[in-house]
Formats: sequence, C-alpha cells, structure tokens
Amino acid sequence: MLHQCPECGALILGGGVKVDGGKAYCRRSCADRGIVRKCAHVIPPDAVRDEALRVRAGACPNCKKPSGPVESRMVYWVVGLINVTWWHDESFLSCRPCHRRRLVSRSIRTFLFGWWSVRGIFMTPVRLVRNVLAWRRPDPDAPSDALLGRVHFDLVLRLAKSPAAATAAATAAATAAATAAATAAGTANEGARSRELVASK
Repeated sequence: MLHQCPECGALILGGGVKVDGGKAYCRRSCADRGIVRKCAHVIPPDAVRDEALRVRAGACPNCKKPSGPVESRMVYWVVGLINVTWWHDESFLSCRPCHRRRLVSRSIRTFLFGWWSVRGIFMTPVRLVRNVLAWRRPDPDAPSDALLGRVHFDLVLRLAKSPAAATAAATAAATAAATAAATAAGTANEGARSRELVASK
C-alpha cells in the first residue's frame, strides 16, 4: 500500500524511514525535519544564539583550522546532459577560504558541463553569477539567520534523539519562560504602584 510522506508529500514505495510515533517518511532528511518541526519549541532562543556563537568562533568543519568565522555558506552548480539536468544549492558550514575553494571547483564544473542541456543553457549563467555574488559577499558581524537556523535544527535533532536531554531542555525552557513571565509581572506591578503613588500625591 502506498503512503505519502508527511513532510514533502512524495509517495513512499517501500517501507520508508519510520520514527517514534509510527510515522513513515520517504527519506532520513524528511524524518529529521519532521522531528525538528515537532520539537522546535524546546530550545530557547538564547541557547541557540550561544551555540551559534560557539560554532562561529570554533574550528572550520572542513579544514579543522581556526581560519576565521565559521558561517552557513551557499554554493550553486548545474550539470547538463542532453535531456537531463542536475543542479544543487549546497548549504554547509565552513570558513571563508574553504568556501571560496568550493566556489571555484563548483563554478569550474558548471562552466564546463552546465551547458549541455536545454535547461542547463539558461541555468548555467545564473549559477555562475550567484557564485560570484557569494564570493564577494562579506561575512556578517554576528551569526547570520542561516547559521542560527542550522544550529537550531542540529540542537533540536540532537535533543530529540536523546530523550533525557530533551526532557532537561524542556524543563529549562519552561523555567526560563516562567522566570520571564514573573519578571514581566513584577515590572507591571511596580509600574502600577508608581502610578498610584503619583495619583495619591
């Protein structure tokens, strides 16, 4: 019996990838996205930002060297073969030198092999221009939204696969939310008292 992937909508021909709760996904990446979607609220924003700062200041995952800020980077390529065209928007964490090396290699691949299909004729110049823009784009002063999103995804996925850690994170998040609510209520009460004192005078 055919099933539909709850994440991307593709038909699952075989058993698919099953996770806790009985849901079946077409592939592991869809299963991971489904897990993250269900548990995304567990991680407080401050924890995501702290982890993003740690990743940004750490060693590059590719060259293993502290070669500057680690960021979420993009590289674009296309390969055409008559009626078939392959293309991909690569997203990965790296320092700037590693990013530029990959930009060069993917741009060479695109320039040499991207033109050999009807769709590739139109996609090749677009991909090359996007790589040039990515080369020239400066690093942001703070963690980018793309880096924050990737770190959030990894944290939630890591916690979801470790029930004890997920429970601890949920408790911490609830405590932080309760503290913030209590602080806001205290501030509101102080403001009300101040207004009463001013009115009584």
